[in-house]
Amino acid sequence: MSQKYRKSPRRAMPSFKEIVHGVVYRPREINTSNAMLWGVAWLIVGAIAGWYYDIVPATLFSYTWGDISLFVQVRMAIFLGLCSSLIFAFASLRFGTTSFVDVVARMLYARSPLTLLMLLGIVGDRVAFSTFATNPLVAFEQAPQMSAVMTVTTAVIMIWYLFWSYTAYRSVTNVEKLGRFGVLILYIAILAISFVVSVVQL
Repeated sequence: MSQKYRKSPRRAMPSFKEIVHGVVYRPREINTSNAMLWGVAWLIVGAIAGWYYDIVPATLFSYTWGDISLFVQVRMAIFLGLCSSLIFAFASLRFGTTSFVDVVARMLYARSPLTLLMLLGIVGDRVAFSTFATNPLVAFEQAPQMSAVMTVTTAVIMIWYLFWSYTAYRSVTNVEKLGRFGVLILYIAILAISFVVSVVQL
């Protein structure tokens, strides 16, 4: 058979283990441009969802009631996303093994699970979701079953976000220099600083 008509070998389908590994460690393996693009896109989608629910960010991880324009909502979402991402990026200047932009992009991408949490309310009761996001105790009194489901879902998504963001930061930090425990301590410290900055700025 001539070279022209020779069939290219078929690519084997990825195994279940490979698929799970790809999802779990996605922030580490995605390239910088795609991470930045998807990170910003998910921030904007989350801002649109917040505008739909009439809730606004109160801190890095909490919301309060508020009726503001979509432009302001998007601006606040991007600020919060960059708030933690830039602090992580600055902290990596001494210990990092990759570029400043790469850290920002990966940390922004790691926040995408939080947007999925925002989208859950679209398929349910808008008011009930807004109440849960701003005042969980009141939500438990008004709709205990929905609140219980949302509590479990929120916990799972927060663990997902924390693991993704830690994985992303560890992938750009000199583990050999700090050690795994050192990277974890640094990650927790930066996350706490980001939370404090969000409280002060908002």
